[in-house]
Amino acid sequence: MSRDEGTEFVRKLEEAVNARLEKARLDQDLRMAAELQQALLSRAVHSTPYSETAGDSIPCRAIGGDFFELVHLPSGDFGIALGDVSGKGPASAILAAMIQGMLAVEVQTEHSPSAILARLNRLLAGRGLGPRFATLFYGVLSSDGRFVYSNAGYNPPMIWARNGLLRLTVGGPILGAFSQSKFDEARVYLSKGDTMIMFSDGVTEACDAEGREFGEDRLLSSVTASGTAPEILRGILGRVEDFCQGTAQTDDISLAVARFRGL
Repeated sequence: MSRDEGTEFVRKLEEAVNARLEKARLDQDLRMAAELQQALLSRAVHSTPYSETAGDSIPCRAIGGDFFELVHLPSGDFGIALGDVSGKGPASAILAAMIQGMLAVEVQTEHSPSAILARLNRLLAGRGLGPRFATLFYGVLSSDGRFVYSNAGYNPPMIWARNGLLRLTVGGPILGAFSQSKFDEARVYLSKGDTMIMFSDGVTEACDAEGREFGEDRLLSSVTASGTAPEILRGILGRVEDFCQGTAQTDDISLAVARFRGL
């Protein structure tokens, strides 16, 4: 090997080593970001004298654009939020964390779901995020079973009740697109034993190896008339996992289950 060839060999070897070191650093950063993102989620089972709520989120990549927030409000009511930021990867995860933080502040001083969504929308639209937007569902459950909610383009949650199935569709458009968007809110009443299922598209659109989707029928059949909120949550996620049989998914899977126990 000539001197020039040896120098070139060393240069290429150094480039390869540096590339591997950089990849290792990036992988470590992603792992740390994923751990932080998961820590920000309200994974603990939240109980009040009248309800029990549990949630979980499984990103399709190291970090995802889904988030949920389960919060005990100063009024004694209970707030439930699920959101989904467009796109995948770090940019979506950063925006999701920002919205989650903004929401956590807003719910402490504002009770109206529609007013909260309107304010978040103005804040996001004012930041000039371009094609980035978010969908968000937020509702407030009270001890008398009253549930007031507004839906900003999120997959409509379902209330699985003894007298039938109710979809929660009232609200407005996606967040961040137009600063003056309006959001309606609706009020429904839960009876003792009613179960509310809030889920991202990633749940019903989860696919098996043949490309078949999990779908709403399988989701509904996974909801049991008895059992706690975390048991129902684990049951649904378990059925999704069994259905997919290890098939890689293209969307985050997020789910929250609230069961009204009454006083």
